[in-house]
Amino acid sequence: MYKDIINEAIKREINFAPFKMGWSFDIVYTALSFILKRPVVRDYNFTIQHPPGTNYSKDQAEREMHQFYQTLSPDVKEAFSYIKGNPIGLLKYYKNAP
Repeated sequence: MYKDIINEAIKREINFAPFKMGWSFDIVYTALSFILKRPVVRDYNFTIQHPPGTNYSKDQAEREMHQFYQTLSPDVKEAFSYIKGNPIGLLKYYKNAP
């Protein structure tokens, strides 16, 4: 991840700390990458194999994700929505890109 993406999260005062489960953190960093016109690449040589089931509360994780989402600025919410539901919308970030 580019340092400027992390710096953008700090500048925007995105507060990850209250949300222990971490659901959607990856999407927020990806959204910031698109907003800053940074390439986002998925390397399938690195994958995580989760065992069946979970040792945490999915209900808590989902609640935290929705609470976290509500703290985001409108432009991050917009990019987030494209990532989750309408990837074609992400093209807007690369129109007229340097």
